[in-house]
Amino acid sequence: MNDGAIRALIIAAAALGHGLLWLGALNRFHGMPFSRPAIRRVNIAIVLLAAGLPIAWTCWRAAFGCGPMAWADQALWLNAGHLFCRGYLGVCIAAAAIGLSVGIARIIADRLAPEPPAVCRVLNFPRAAPHPLLRIPGNQSLEVALVDREIVMPRWPTELDGLSLLHLSDLHVSPRLGRSFFTDALTCCAGRPADLAAVTGDILEDPECLDWLPDIFARLRAPLGVYWIRGNHELKSDSARLRAALDDCGLICLSARWLPIACRGASIVLAGNELPWFPPAAAMDAAPAPAPLGPPRIALLHSPDQFGWAQREQFDLALAGHVHGGQVRLPLFGPLLAPSRRGLTYARRSVYRRGPTVMHVSRGLSAEWPLRIGCRPEVVRLILRAAATTAESPGRAAGSSDEIPADT
Repeated sequence: MNDGAIRALIIAAAALGHGLLWLGALNRFHGMPFSRPAIRRVNIAIVLLAAGLPIAWTCWRAAFGCGPMAWADQALWLNAGHLFCRGYLGVCIAAAAIGLSVGIARIIADRLAPEPPAVCRVLNFPRAAPHPLLRIPGNQSLEVALVDREIVMPRWPTELDGLSLLHLSDLHVSPRLGRSFFTDALTCCAGRPADLAAVTGDILEDPECLDWLPDIFARLRAPLGVYWIRGNHELKSDSARLRAALDDCGLICLSARWLPIACRGASIVLAGNELPWFPPAAAMDAAPAPAPLGPPRIALLHSPDQFGWAQREQFDLALAGHVHGGQVRLPLFGPLLAPSRRGLTYARRSVYRRGPTVMHVSRGLSAEWPLRIGCRPEVVRLILRAAATTAESPGRAAGSSDEIPADT
């Protein structure tokens, strides 16, 4: 391999590492409990640095080179500039190597433990708003995947085997997709009956659309109730007005509290966690003992970063959203954008297991900006199966590979 090819390979690796570094910084910052104005300012700073550093490095290299330094013969500022350029180049190459290694390891791990069985049907909604992003070829914002997914639960009681749960998240109601998109999508939910429904935050994007909610949620019903929590985008809304509007729609708020519900002669404990934006999480000290001694527990989270809390509080099932499945997914590489302190960890797939706790992360119905590439929005109906019942049945088992993914 000649010097030119080696140089091109080094530059390509550095460019990849540079992108991974700043994309990782952007993702992790969005998982922090900052205000929307602060997030916008940091977004601008990150974009400027991500674009400006390669330009500055290229200009420096053209003017002064980036080879070995003769410390005794050069000015201090010139040596410092050389050191920074060479150091940042090394950091970027290391980031590329680590990123590729982690990506390959995750692909292997996902192959070894595939998602639980699912069936998917895609509905194409007409464009009812003139937003320019909807004209981008390949944008799937109006292609909603209706997903039915079975999950085997380690401690789920046999009397609740087959309980169905409709999981909605991240509606981001605003004029960017048009009112009819949301009303029609929620009407489709009415045609997919479930025992229980949960809406895990980021319901309202534009406070001016508050009066849309009665029409949007008019048909969303479930025998055991429809429950909701707030997400980070509710920081832009008046929480009291939002709660009053959703109360009028028949939805039950789980902000910072737990609630027992009766089902099939048994009971389930539901609880809400809106951290890190709306503390505190539900205090579970006074709740009934967790399974297997007590009733199973279901947590409504907005951020999947709260998975650790759900595990510590011995929840059987946690429902989360927030990361939008990455919103833009590339072949082989996977998701790009995930507002999480864990980076892309919770955007790769839908189901995560940690001990007896299972977490389902929804891709959501919409987003702040209507752009989805290789990552359709979704409405998911979960069928919860008791492990004991599944073991006795010769049918499909958890982890079988006959899933029809929502992004096909």
